[in-house]
Amino acid sequence: AFVKAAMPASATRAGLAKGLAHASGLVRHATLCLLLRVLCAIRRRVARLDETAANAADAGNAADAERFAALARRARGAALAALPEPQALLAEISKQRRSPNEESDPTRKSVASESDMNRIHALNALAEYCELVGPEGLAEANVDPAKTTPPEPLDLPPAELAATVGFLAAARGVPS
Repeated sequence: AFVKAAMPASATRAGLAKGLAHASGLVRHATLCLLLRVLCAIRRRVARLDETAANAADAGNAADAERFAALARRARGAALAALPEPQALLAEISKQRRSPNEESDPTRKSVASESDMNRIHALNALAEYCELVGPEGLAEANVDPAKTTPPEPLDLPPAELAATVGFLAAARGVPS
């Protein structure tokens, strides 16, 4: 129910995966935007369940705490079953970054900025995924956060640098 409330009925795991792998940058961008919003909504709902479980435990109600914790685990499992694998997001991140020649070529600027935007959304979606499943879940999905960091991270555009730092922080378990 948590996933159904956050995801449009027509969006399926296969449809999202096809959208992320689509040849059109616009389709990939729209899919990344949808996926990011869905991940945010699911993560917020699961975080409320975790908080309620912790509050019940603090109040000394172990039975309620366990019920809410079990519900949160089931919601996480349902989300992982309904969403595409994080490797699809990694594929978007690994797409070619702009070279200095492309930055000065006005005919390539729109293509490069589209690619930059898609990488930023993919990094933000990975951060949300990581906050949903935790660093252990990220490791189980075979995602190595170090591979998302370019050789010269300070050369990244500010928005991409912020998204990279956000993802790395989430991967290390630093709360947002």
